[in-house]
Amino acid sequence: MVGKHKAILVEKNGDQLKYKLHDKKHSSTTTKQTAASVEDSDKSIPVLTGSSKSKNAFSKKRPGNFHTFKPLIVAIISALIIGSALGFFLLRLFVDVEGQIAGEATDHVPSAALAENNAPAADSTDVQLDSLQAHVLQAGIFSEEANAVEWADSYLAKGVPTMIWEKDDQYFLLAGIAATKEEAAQLADSLKAKGSIEIYVKEWSTSTGEVRLTESEQEWILKFQEVWNNALAGWTGEQTLSAETWNELAGTAPENSETLTPLLSAIKDPDEQATQLLQMMYYYEQLKQ
Repeated sequence: MVGKHKAILVEKNGDQLKYKLHDKKHSSTTTKQTAASVEDSDKSIPVLTGSSKSKNAFSKKRPGNFHTFKPLIVAIISALIIGSALGFFLLRLFVDVEGQIAGEATDHVPSAALAENNAPAADSTDVQLDSLQAHVLQAGIFSEEANAVEWADSYLAKGVPTMIWEKDDQYFLLAGIAATKEEAAQLADSLKAKGSIEIYVKEWSTSTGEVRLTESEQEWILKFQEVWNNALAGWTGEQTLSAETWNELAGTAPENSETLTPLLSAIKDPDEQATQLLQMMYYYEQLKQ
C-alpha cells in the first residue's frame, strides 16, 4: 500500500510527471477528478518507473567500447607498417652505398697489388739447411750475458777480439775459428802468447733445421756455403778474407729478402776479420728460427 502523502511518478511520452496521493480526508470527488484528468490526457495506462534516466540514455556509447579505441589501434598499426617499410628502405640504401664505396676502393688498387696480396707463396718451399762444421777458440762460457760482455771487453783490451754466441741458454765467448783441430790449436797458442789468456779448442757446428726459402734464395744459400767453406780452409794460413769474393756474393743475393737480411749484414759489414766467419756462421744458423 502506498504510504500517506507519498509521491508517485508517471511517465508520459518520455516525460516524467509527479503526483501526490492525498489521504482519506479528501473527498472521493477530488480523487475522481484527478483520475479523470489523467485519463482525459492519455487513454493508455500510465507507466510507473523509479528511474530518472530517459530511454535515450541506452543508445549512448559506453566507456571502453571497441569503437572508442578503434582509431587509436588503426593509428598504431599504420605507424608500425610505415616504420618497417622506411627502415627496410634505409637499410637497403646503406648497403648499396657501402658496397659501391667498397667497389670504388677496390678499383683504385692496382691489379698487380691485388694479385700479390691474394697469391700464395707458391714458389717458397721448406729447405733443410746443411750444418757448417769448424773448430772454434773458446775463451769462456757464461750463464749470464752481462758476465760474457764484461769478459769480452777485457779480452779486447788485450788485443783479442771475440764474439758472444748464445746457445742452449748459455753464452759462449769465442775468439777464433779454424777448419781443423790442429789449425785451431796453433791459433790458440799464438793468442795465449799474445795476451796471456786461456783459450780452449772446441769442435763446433751449426744445428740443422728447415727454413722456408724461395728458389732464388735456395740458390744463393748454396753459393754461400761454398764460399764460406773455401774461406774457412784458407783462413788459417793467410789470416785474411777476400773482400772482393764476399762483395760479389752479397751482390748476387735476392732483392728484398727479409730472411737473408741478417746474414747479408754480417757479410757487408764485418766487425773484425778474425770473427767474421764466426758471425756468418751464427746468422746462418739463425735462418731456421
